[in-house]
Amino acid sequence: MPVSFIPPTDIADLRERIRRRAFLVRQATKLKVKIRDVLAGEGVKPPGEYGLHTRKGVEWLRGLGFEPVDCYFRLMEPLKRETLTLSRELRGMTWDDPDVRLLMTIPGIRYYIALLIKAEIGDVERFSGGVERHGGITREGARASGQEACFGGCCKEASHCLLQRAGKPEAVLQSVALSGIDISPWKR
Repeated sequence: MPVSFIPPTDIADLRERIRRRAFLVRQATKLKVKIRDVLAGEGVKPPGEYGLHTRKGVEWLRGLGFEPVDCYFRLMEPLKRETLTLSRELRGMTWDDPDVRLLMTIPGIRYYIALLIKAEIGDVERFSGGVERHGGITREGARASGQEACFGGCCKEASHCLLQRAGKPEAVLQSVALSGIDISPWKR
């Protein structure tokens, strides 16, 4: 029977925090969509000069006096507080981890994505052939001959793809692999 990787406690805790933050953000996004649904149902067009969830936008929305909108705002408040608290905790963790700090030197990768990559990969040393050879991840444009290997350049879309897929760890890792970004800095 194949052996399954069980992450150490610190990595399991990091995974839980990352996934909890993604969950909270998804819930807040669903409420924002519900607010737009209420406006559409009432035939109210949002103002074009500012976003709905900016300070001015929230004032405008509250001024409409729609009970469902007020209800969704009440539900969003604790989600925002918890997300902010968790984000501060995660941001604080980045300075204690040299691997995460190194990942953050890659353009487009900030603390959350760096921690997400670290949480999902765990200890890179557990991979015998490097991260890019596991989990079905391969890099586009990879060519090898003998001892030399060449990987295509980093595409501009990589950071955009990473940010879009922040709640899906496997998609983040695949985006990194396909973009040609070298995510094995731990071996240097």
